[in-house]
Amino acid sequence: MIDLLHAALFCLAQEPAPSYAPKVEEASDETRTAVDKLELADGLSATLWAAEPMLANPVCLYMTNQGDLYVAETFRHYAGVADMRDHMDWLDDELAARSVADRVEMFKRRADDFGWFTKDSDRVRLLRDVDHDGRADVSVVFADQFFDPASGIGAGLLERRGDVYFTNIPDLWRLRDDDQNGRADVQEKLSTGYGVHVAYLGHDLHGLRIGPDGKLYFSCGDRGLRVETPNGVIDAGATGAVLRCNLDGSELELYATGLRNPQELAFDEFGNLFTGDNNSDGGDQARWVYVLPGSDSGWRFHYQHLTEPWLRGPWNDELLWKPHFAGQAAYVLPPVENVAHGPSGLTYHPGTGLDPSWKGRFFLCEFEGDPRSSGVLSFAIEPKGAGFVLKGEVQQTIWNVCVTDVDFGPDGALYLCDWVFGWQKTGKGRIFRVQSKDAASAAANTETRDVLASDFASKPLVELGTLLAHADQRVRLEAQLELASRGDDGHAILSSTVKGTVSQLARLHSLWGLGIVARRDPRAVDELRALLVDEETEVRAQAARVLGDLRDARSTEFMIALLADASPRVRCFAALALARIGAVSAIDPLFALARETGENDPWLRHAAIEGLARCADDERLAAAVDDPSVDTRVAAVVALRRRASATVARFLGDTDARVVTEAARAIYDLNLTGGFDDLADLVGSPRIEGNALVRRVLHANYRLGGSERPKRLAEFALRDGANEKLRAEALSLLERWLEPEGRDLLTGEWRPLEKRESDRARLVDLVVWLEKRGIATRPDELRIAWTKLVAGYHVESSSDVLARWASDAKEPAKLRAAALQALATLGADAALAVLRENVLDLDGEVRAAAIAGLQRVAPGEALPILRTALASADPRELRVAYAGLAKLDDPVASELLATSLDSLDRGLVPAEVALDLVQAGEKKGGVLGERLKARRAARAESDAPLAPYLDSLYGGDPERGRALFREKTEVTCLKCHRVEDGGEGGNVGPVLRGLSSRSTRLAVLESIVEPNRKIAHGYDAVQFVTVDEEVLEGRILSETPDVIRVLDAEGNEHALHPADVAARRPALSAMPSGLAQHLSASEMRDLVAFLAGL
Repeated sequence: MIDLLHAALFCLAQEPAPSYAPKVEEASDETRTAVDKLELADGLSATLWAAEPMLANPVCLYMTNQGDLYVAETFRHYAGVADMRDHMDWLDDELAARSVADRVEMFKRRADDFGWFTKDSDRVRLLRDVDHDGRADVSVVFADQFFDPASGIGAGLLERRGDVYFTNIPDLWRLRDDDQNGRADVQEKLSTGYGVHVAYLGHDLHGLRIGPDGKLYFSCGDRGLRVETPNGVIDAGATGAVLRCNLDGSELELYATGLRNPQELAFDEFGNLFTGDNNSDGGDQARWVYVLPGSDSGWRFHYQHLTEPWLRGPWNDELLWKPHFAGQAAYVLPPVENVAHGPSGLTYHPGTGLDPSWKGRFFLCEFEGDPRSSGVLSFAIEPKGAGFVLKGEVQQTIWNVCVTDVDFGPDGALYLCDWVFGWQKTGKGRIFRVQSKDAASAAANTETRDVLASDFASKPLVELGTLLAHADQRVRLEAQLELASRGDDGHAILSSTVKGTVSQLARLHSLWGLGIVARRDPRAVDELRALLVDEETEVRAQAARVLGDLRDARSTEFMIALLADASPRVRCFAALALARIGAVSAIDPLFALARETGENDPWLRHAAIEGLARCADDERLAAAVDDPSVDTRVAAVVALRRRASATVARFLGDTDARVVTEAARAIYDLNLTGGFDDLADLVGSPRIEGNALVRRVLHANYRLGGSERPKRLAEFALRDGANEKLRAEALSLLERWLEPEGRDLLTGEWRPLEKRESDRARLVDLVVWLEKRGIATRPDELRIAWTKLVAGYHVESSSDVLARWASDAKEPAKLRAAALQALATLGADAALAVLRENVLDLDGEVRAAAIAGLQRVAPGEALPILRTALASADPRELRVAYAGLAKLDDPVASELLATSLDSLDRGLVPAEVALDLVQAGEKKGGVLGERLKARRAARAESDAPLAPYLDSLYGGDPERGRALFREKTEVTCLKCHRVEDGGEGGNVGPVLRGLSSRSTRLAVLESIVEPNRKIAHGYDAVQFVTVDEEVLEGRILSETPDVIRVLDAEGNEHALHPADVAARRPALSAMPSGLAQHLSASEMRDLVAFLAGL
């Protein structure tokens, strides 16, 4: 054996250097002490198993039954794989893409350098601990050359009997090393077409697992997919999904949809499938999801870019991400709970490993870019109805590590890969091995390791049968799969075991094995059918599940009987089985199940609806329109939605708001054009209420167009008692009527409409009609919206109303300013007098609007007024004056700006308008432009990074800043920060409330532009390494020649003697660098104003 190991080591070590050699950091003292930083739950210990340069930038890992470790390394992260936040000018093309080919064509058309997409390659690395000393000693590149312009990031790995499965958008790969030299010589695509969109970096193809049915399961982020198969096209281009196929890639099917980025999957011992799904950085929370076949979790990729009037659109407006609550959208299968903030890797305790106290727990990686807020969470679940709830607390099991993936090794230890720090590639990477200190568990873990490493293909049948009852899930699955492949002899073992009573888990694995056998041997189907009446609840449930996958029509009557089983879990799997079978005779019982379940159990309701959608045709479902049960009608509507049937429009006349709203969601969200007229016609109904329904009704009118629908929107805007924000939205749709955007204003997806210039006269008449119907008496928000209509459609006859509002000091300033702006746009004779009159108004906002308007209407009068405005102390007037002077082609205007710049240099210009003055001078150009260029250069000599933004310290708009903080996609502040403790957002950075009392505006600006210059109080950690190789990380409280006092993250104070410190290094901020490049100077000013006001 030793000779064989040395031979293997020699072969691997002598491998020729790969042609692609990216930057990987060398070993350092940092790797020597890395393990000491880990914060471990009681009873656990850790060692460093591997570190750079043996691996770098690890995305995921997979350890084989023999102890070989495969790691997916990325070098295309921001170097061949783009992030849409960096290319928002591509957004229309991005939304319009329907295939991977479309995405690549967009790159060719829009990218400055198409070669950027093919320069770097992701790769798969193989590591081995040949001498079994607890540390890897061999590392080779197993596969690379993944640098197609459509590729990356490689994010999923799984090995089984020499086949290495690797997910790397756009492909699912099967790799093999047939000559055993440590490098794949076979690279086979099993399917392709994943990654329709750019979306966000990291929303990739991942999550590889072998299920109890022997199939390969994997997940795709919301970059979407369009995969051509021999049985047709699988199209889920607007959502994340879970898929499954046979191990050879055949029989690929869409398993679940509506996910955002389900990075990993995990099965528990009962075959239940779970995932942790990421939030959208929009105030929503990440989710722990029980994945059922046919389920829709509600997310759509195009929601990401919606900001108005609701951030993330229906996702947030309708709380689709929340755990189940009464009245929640019925088409959505809600999460079990909101867990974590940045879920990534995931595994489940296999039954042996660590020590018995961890049995039944999931281990979920929390990746936040900063070790201090990253690590491995663990938690347990328990049944609730047909679904689950969390059991007990979520525990920080392994902390202070930027972990991307975690898995159990055959030795019972947890192996986790460490990204090291931040969001960018570091060229570093570590593998940690975490084990139990409990010596009593060592024997069981060793026995499991030896069994897993053995050759299952050569094991006697009796031994395989015994292993079906093994304590470890991995051993049981290997025995099950091997027996299922052994023909009649293996079949016999499975048959005898499933009838036994000794071990429930042995029976379940035998049952699942019979399900595999039944694909080729109908005798096994008869045996499975008999289990539908088994005394054991879980056996009945799993028999229903397996027979459903087999589409066994002869099981139909048994399944119908199980719909009345005492166990909701059995009822759930029976309903899902009937969906696969497509049994017409099950329709009434499925309706009965839906009616009895109601809103009490969303998982059971989902199963009933899935059954109805596949068993009943459109007409049979539509016949439920007259059913007296609201829950029956809701089920029919959602079933019709799943069939994408416009017949659902028949339910729009229902007396129950839940039913009507669900029908409206189906018609609008799926673009069921056959139902749009009926949906739009609801605008006149006094019964419509709730954002979800009303917005879809309004937008249906907008999208349909025609001669009558504009007036219907106007009538709704005048409806007293209706939601004011929705009434204003109706007028906003009229404002956009003639030139609709390509993006759907409600869902954000690409649904372009033709221009409607021929409707202009009709819209003009409608503006007048609104005036006559009393718009002047409506709330301010509606009146302001109407002023925009007057200006947009140039309705001069309405100028009297605008003039009256503008001149009435009792009206709100915002309305008066809006009226002045509209008058200036109209340019009517009456406007001139009103603008002149308001130039001297007492309110600064009104004066500013009047000055700007007068410059537009009567530019000849502008110069003296602007000169006068320069003497004002009101920043609003000064801004208008500077901007106005920049537009005038008059040497006096240039002189006035030059004089103002002189005042700026002497500190006599209010800091609030410094940026406006500078921007005016830059726009003017010429001598002023050169002067300002020299000013920038002088500032840059003292502080180049901050120089472009020093004029942004004061004068911003806090409300615009708040919108940037919450909504600007490129900076995603909410991903890491919360304003309030417990409020929306992430927890990587400090809570921002009270920031004004602990930071200056300059410090706020520094933290945005150069986050590592000075890290926030409590987050400005320094790492100390002592001469005893202990590691302490914290904030320095004080330092003298005799003692260094350090406060750690837990609030504990430590005293270090300087002589005991071997090394110290600053801990970096997790806040990404380069955010400032996504903000203009004006946007920076607004953001600083918001943050400085907290």
